[in-house]
Amino acid sequence: MPSHPHLEALHHSVEIPFDEELTVRANKRQIIDSLGFDTGSNPTEFVNITAGEVVNTDVRTVLADSLGRRLYSALLFEDGDWQHMGGAPVVYVMDKEELPAKLTFGETGIVQQVHTTNGIYTPGPNAGLKIFARRKSVTSTLEGFDNYTEPLNVGLGGGFRLQVDGVGYEGGRPFLTMSAHFSFNDYGSRVLAKENEEDAQVPMANKSFRVPIVDGDLQLPIKDIDLSEITTSDEAMDLVLSKLFTNDGTAISELTRKLLTIRPAMEVHQLEGIYGVTEDNGVSAEIIDFDGLDTFDLTPSEPNASERLAGGQLVRSGYLADTDSGALVTYHRQQADVRGSLAQLSDIEGLNGEVKGLAALRPGEDIGTYANRLYAYGRLARSIGYAGIRWTPTSAPNVKQANIDDWTITKVEAGGFESAYIEREGKIMPVNDAREIYDLTKRVLGTSMLRLYVNMSREGD
Repeated sequence: MPSHPHLEALHHSVEIPFDEELTVRANKRQIIDSLGFDTGSNPTEFVNITAGEVVNTDVRTVLADSLGRRLYSALLFEDGDWQHMGGAPVVYVMDKEELPAKLTFGETGIVQQVHTTNGIYTPGPNAGLKIFARRKSVTSTLEGFDNYTEPLNVGLGGGFRLQVDGVGYEGGRPFLTMSAHFSFNDYGSRVLAKENEEDAQVPMANKSFRVPIVDGDLQLPIKDIDLSEITTSDEAMDLVLSKLFTNDGTAISELTRKLLTIRPAMEVHQLEGIYGVTEDNGVSAEIIDFDGLDTFDLTPSEPNASERLAGGQLVRSGYLADTDSGALVTYHRQQADVRGSLAQLSDIEGLNGEVKGLAALRPGEDIGTYANRLYAYGRLARSIGYAGIRWTPTSAPNVKQANIDDWTITKVEAGGFESAYIEREGKIMPVNDAREIYDLTKRVLGTSMLRLYVNMSREGD
């Protein structure tokens, strides 16, 4: 079971529950929505074809409709190895003329093959598909691209990533160093990874800038620039960033603060967005995702010296009230371990179904609530722990069992909390107070079980 203690800690900090039933992306979207980010002025039309339905859906008609309305489409196929974190291939269809070169359809409009520079992909029986359609951006001739030396006529739309690169002081005044990385021609920010030849050919540009920290907030730079004035990629980025910072400056400052509070790491945290400049709606820019924090869940590590130094500087600057000392992340890591260990209960053969039901973690239950609910069974576990029982391991490392005559004792450990259950003829024996615990352990273990053992388990010890 995947665990996301850093992302759960972030949810905790914004007072939004992490929903285990949702994807990581959907949980992050909840945070973005809660902070009041603007949704832009160039709306996205979204079509979701669920897993297994691609082979039955007339995708050609869907695309012909959007292309006929001068919308371009980005197609994200979800099909096992075809999709992987941070680089799921996106197929862009900008106009009707591109359609035959990108996709092969059957007679009924079903996608039979997808043509990319990495080869030909054939959707499998379990494939899903997400289609994002947006209005095409106006074009302008610009120079100063990272991957082209000559001026290009490009579409003023695509994707961007904002990255926190460093923290510093000049004349006693604190600032963050940030960088912006843009793709053009309406290609989203995934192409910035340059994972294939087609992506690498998309015009790209980047710039670095300082963001002063004033009165505990980021003072993001806003420039007065008109579309008719831009001649370089740098000016185009300023046009978009100024719109973004005008609408979402407060939300960006707050999300960045939350991310750095959990892990004050530099050159890790990124905000992902899409932008476009259209004749009807002008400049549109919106944040749609953020990355970086989840890398600490994929490859767990403790804050290093650079993080601690940056955290101290950010606290001194007034931007952070404090940095997480590890307690919040550790708490959520423990919660994930508890969920993972208890999730194995259902797979243990021969384990009493009533024990599985009692010992399982219920939806929304944390370890504290779990321990309170099973308080009496916890006291029972502590009591019989003094009796020197020889336990037999099960298929789950946190579950042990012992058989004494016709009694079966099961002990379950989760996050440092132990609970025990005694059954006879398939029925769990009730334990509601110290008297019942004493009587039951005496019946099962014999007269050698002294009342002292129960008294040693009294509340407060």
